[in-house]
Amino acid sequence: MFSISHELRTPLHGILAAAELLSDTQLNHTQSSFLQTVQACGTSLVETVNHVLDFTKLSGNSKAGGVEHVILTTKCVFRHCHS
Repeated sequence: MFSISHELRTPLHGILAAAELLSDTQLNHTQSSFLQTVQACGTSLVETVNHVLDFTKLSGNSKAGGVEHVILTTKCVFRHCHS
């Protein structure tokens, strides 16, 4: 569980940190808009990953078929919502 948590959270935090550094630079309106989208989506994704991992921990990993099943289900929900 810790390994999956680390593998998911570390790259997300790296993206958000790079976006924060980028926000300190001179950007045109379009670039600022793209950056705001990256920051909002990245923050939302970190929160979603945290919720999924918390749910998986609480469910004991066995009822729902384990972490992989919960993550796969979450991906399907996101695809449905964004299509």
